[in-house]
Amino acid sequence: MKILVLGGNGFVGSQICRKAIERGIEVVSLSRRGKATDKIAKEPWAKEVQWVAGSALDPPSFRSHLETCNGVIHSIGILLENNLNKFVSGSQASGAGLSYEQVNRDTALVVAREARRLPPVQSFVFVSAKSAPPFLQRYILAKRDVENELRTYGHDELRSAFLYAGMIYHESKPGSPQMASLLKIGSAVNETMLNYVGFGLSGVDEPTDLNTLAAAAVQASIDPNIEGIVDNQRMGMLATMAEEHPRDYPPTPERR
Repeated sequence: MKILVLGGNGFVGSQICRKAIERGIEVVSLSRRGKATDKIAKEPWAKEVQWVAGSALDPPSFRSHLETCNGVIHSIGILLENNLNKFVSGSQASGAGLSYEQVNRDTALVVAREARRLPPVQSFVFVSAKSAPPFLQRYILAKRDVENELRTYGHDELRSAFLYAGMIYHESKPGSPQMASLLKIGSAVNETMLNYVGFGLSGVDEPTDLNTLAAAAVQASIDPNIEGIVDNQRMGMLATMAEEHPRDYPPTPERR
């Protein structure tokens, strides 16, 4: 089993690479840099990743790597289109001079369209978001554009799964565990408002643990039964499956 991770140097993508390597899955990480960051390179698992240079917007730069893989996991994205993005989202990108449409949408669709035509590639897992506040509507619309197109692909063309994450937190990201604690309370209140009043605040969702998301992304990539929206509860179930059966890979079906 072999997967291509888009954004493997990032806050989310690096953990996806780690989880896959720990399960004995081959990993190719595509980035413009073409190698691990200095911080990631110190991790023992990083030596097992095939770090390659390329752009998700340029098919000739990644096609030869994609055609050797069984699945793709897309974790490229920006939360803000300015310099604050690096501090708020944990991303390697500053966000300045970039757009949601280019980064969050086009990097996924360009690769998905290529993957659809290549028989070895069975799945495309997209790290999405459950919702977003009003001032981030273009952010969420760019992600929904990806999901809408992938849904038009047949299961036998390219199976797709969408991880509907809340704010992603991890101890390596300063302040995120504390923010997650507040959001857990806020999301519970928001859910109560939705149930009893009929409305709530968009973007106030239950946060998502990074380790759970990363394990779920890998499981969704290799499990032919996983498709469509994967919410926090389902991510937890997939992460448990991965933990209980780390070396259990369902057979890769033949593409028709």
